[in-house]
This record gives sequence, C-alpha cells and structure tokens, in this order.
Amino acid sequence: MKYINLGFISLLLLFIAASCSEDKGNYTYEDVPEITITGVQESYDLMRGVDSLVFTPTVTSSTEGEIAADNPNYEYGCLLRPTNGTSFGENDDSYTHDMNPDKTQAFTYGFSEMVGSYQGIYTVTDKRTNVTAYHTFNISLRSSVYEGWMVLCNEGDDNRVRLDMVSVISSDRITPVYDVLNESFPEQHNATQIMFDHNMYATTGDYIYLMTETGSYKLEKTELTAETADNVEGGFLCDLNGDVPIRFAACGCCPPGSSGHFMTTKNGNVYINTLSGSGAAYEYLGNTSTELGDAEYRVSPYIGVGMERNGLTFQPNSTAALFYDIDNKRFMTWNTSANDQLLSEVPEGGATFIPFKTGQDLVYMEGTSYNQNVVFAILEDEGGARSVLATNLTDNQYVQENYYEDIQAENFNVAEHFAFHSQYPYMFYAYGNKVYTYQLGTGITTDISLPAGEEITMLKIDLWKWLTPSSIPEDKVAEQHYVLVGSYNPATGGDNGGILRRYRLNNSTNSLELVNEWSGFAKIVDVCYRERF
Repeated sequence: MKYINLGFISLLLLFIAASCSEDKGNYTYEDVPEITITGVQESYDLMRGVDSLVFTPTVTSSTEGEIAADNPNYEYGCLLRPTNGTSFGENDDSYTHDMNPDKTQAFTYGFSEMVGSYQGIYTVTDKRTNVTAYHTFNISLRSSVYEGWMVLCNEGDDNRVRLDMVSVISSDRITPVYDVLNESFPEQHNATQIMFDHNMYATTGDYIYLMTETGSYKLEKTELTAETADNVEGGFLCDLNGDVPIRFAACGCCPPGSSGHFMTTKNGNVYINTLSGSGAAYEYLGNTSTELGDAEYRVSPYIGVGMERNGLTFQPNSTAALFYDIDNKRFMTWNTSANDQLLSEVPEGGATFIPFKTGQDLVYMEGTSYNQNVVFAILEDEGGARSVLATNLTDNQYVQENYYEDIQAENFNVAEHFAFHSQYPYMFYAYGNKVYTYQLGTGITTDISLPAGEEITMLKIDLWKWLTPSSIPEDKVAEQHYVLVGSYNPATGGDNGGILRRYRLNNSTNSLELVNEWSGFAKIVDVCYRERF
C-alpha cells in the first residue's frame, strides 16, 4: 500500500500559488503566446553525399510578431530519428541525431546517415515561459549511387583510382557526384574498367566490378564498398599469384543465359568461370592447351562477345567469345560446344578474307549487336597500316563478314581510343581533342573538335543490360547507342579537369550531335551505366 503525505502536498500547493502570484506581472495563462512555424516543407527528398538540408523557417509569436533570428529570448533545436522507431544501428545505438547543435533558428545539415526514411523534429522554445512549439517533417534520404553513369577515373600523378558518378535521381534531376567509393575501399592505382553485370535470375542479383592494375574488386551494391564475397576476403576478385585481372566480359551480354564470364589479366592470362559449378570464381586458366596447365601464350586484354539477345527465350544468340593471342598473332575462341575451360584456335572455315592467324598486332577489339553479334577488331601490320575485321559470332559460328583493309583516314593510324556502333556500320576514333566518325565501307569521315587544351581519354558506346530489346523502356531505346566521350583539361580543372559528353549519331549527315555535358571528374578511363530494373 502506498501512502500520501498530505502535509507535503499542502506545502507544494502553497509554493505553486506563490509562484503564480509572482509571475502574474509578466504573463497570465491567457497571455502565453502561440508560436507558429512556417516557410518550410512538410517533406524533403535529398541525396546523401550531395544534398544538405537547408532549413530556414519563419517563426512568429502571437504577441510579438515575427521573431528575429538573434532574439535572445528564443532557443531552437532539431532532432533526426528513423521513421521505423529503431536506433541508427551499425555501431550507433542512438535513436536521434542532433541536426542543430548550435541551436540556431536556421541551420544547414549534411547527412552521413544510411539511406532511408527519417523524421525531423524542429523545436522553438520561449526561454521566459518554457513554452515549446514543434514542427515535424519527413526526410527521404536517397543514395547518390542508386542509378546513373559510373565514371571510373585516375586522379593525380600516381593515378589514384577514383569513382565518380553522374547520378540520375529523376528525368528532371541528373547531377555529377564525385569520389563516391566508400572510405573503407582500399586505395588502388591505374584504373582499367568499371562493369555492371545484370542477371535477373541469379540469387545474388547484379554485380559491379571495378578493375585496376593493383587490385580488382566486386563492389557491394548499396554503398560501393569492397564486398566480402565469392570466397575472397574484402571483395577482391581472385588471387592469381600476383597477377591482376584488368578486364571483364560476360558471354551473351549478361542475361540469365550467360554461359561464361572471363577475366583477362595484366600479365596476359585469361581466367574463365563457366557458371556451371561451385568452387573458385575464376579458377580455370584458359590460355593453355591442357586443363590445369601452365600458360602457353599471352592474350590481349580485349574480349569480343556478341551483344544481341533473343527476345523470345531470354537467351543470347551467341555463347561464344573471341580472344587474341598476342604472342602468336592469332584469334582464339571459346564456346560452350567445345571444351569450356580452355581457349581453342578459331576454325578456319569462316575465314573469308584473311586467316584467323593474322600475323598482325591487335590494336583494339569490341563486341556489338550490329547484324546480331559482330565483333570488330582493329589490326595493324608490320608497316603500321591498320585494318578492321568484322566477325559474326551468331550461333557460335565465326564468320568473317567484312575486312576493311588499310584504312586511309586522318589520324586513324595513331588513334588510341575507339568505339563501334551497334545499329549502323560506323567506327569512332579519337586523336588529341578530335573525335572522328568513319563510315565503314564508304570511308566517309567527319570530325568534331573539343575545346583547345582538352585531350580525349575515352570513347565508348554502353549498351543497356536489359534482357530483351522489348523490355527496354521506350524513352531509353535510342540512348544506348549514344557515344560517350571522356576528355581531360588539367589547365582548367587540375585533378578535376575531366569532362564527360554524350553524342547522338546523325547517320544522314555522318556527324555527332551533343546531347549532354558534365564536368568536374578526374581523368576518365571508363564509363558504365548502373541500371535499375
């Protein structure tokens, strides 16, 4: 049984009465002012790492009117809490974060919290009466790396690997974001490739591969950390006795029917994952004639795979891939109908124009969906003349469609960056600050010049990874054929002098038309769109 001390209560009532009597000269209960908070939103849609909450309310008292920000009689606060009522987690057991530690009327807050939904609670307290007014609002904190162009860069004299991004929040909001790799990502140097691999039926979902000459990683998809997965600690793709994977490709353009993944390495090896069993992700050395044998020749880092997909069966029209033996100057092949752990010589039955053992150096090779599955290869002979070989891989055949011999086009023999169109027979190449458009067959050449001082560092056409042509949204169909041009001007931007432009091909005039331009990147090496399905 609890007892009540009546004497104590009587004394307490007398104290309250006296306090009220003393305060009556300042306020009566009828005089307590009403505080209103206006001029702010009920909800905010913000991107983490890019946006800050800029909170600039208008505070009004029913007795004093609008309250100036420096009025000493008022104090302000604002707390952030997860809308699900849980703590922030991940070594943070608190249920609220203070967004306004300076207790000012207006404030700015930059978010480091995880992506998610939050509630803000803004308070205004009249210090004379201890009356507090509240205003609650919602915050949707989005990832800056959710969707958009991943822009892989080298920064500074030591080529520190940096991943920037052109983040697509909506069709009306597309903005660059810089240095987006999580701070836990180990520093790397000499970037080579960024790759998005989509598989709608894989239990692990999509993959993002980041390749460099010092280490190559599979990235965790939400925060772009080095993921601990695939039997290797820290997301590192494979331990190859000091050799490093620098280029990745998936046979069949990454749909669920992909039959093989390939990684070529800095030392000229190729490792194959047939996706047909368990074990190490890339345990099969392909540039050897015997299973588990030692390397017998070096391959070029470029991998040619067909990019066409079958709209009826969700399968690729080709499960073959082309490689190039740079020691013996010959094309090598892989397909599921042969020994799928090793490369083989290409059957000469499809060699209409030149032998697949060309005796030439490979300058560049790229797979497209042109005429279903054409792989274009740029070859250079001993005299420095360059030619283009087009080989069709449809139905695992190796059929030479065309050979454009000894191309005489301005600066083609010294160009270092190339791309091939998947709709029309066009090659694009770059030298200095010029991009050239070359129509294969007719030889018609046009060019565009970027501003003086810029040097082109990358050309690419990045086809979507949607499983079938019919599944690509209508407003995105044309965009996958735009030409991406990366350039760099240290005089204007220092380490941030990189510029990314997108061009559409006008095939009636054989010219490129500028669509978008973004700047502030480091030296661009590769670009790949991170899609959402």
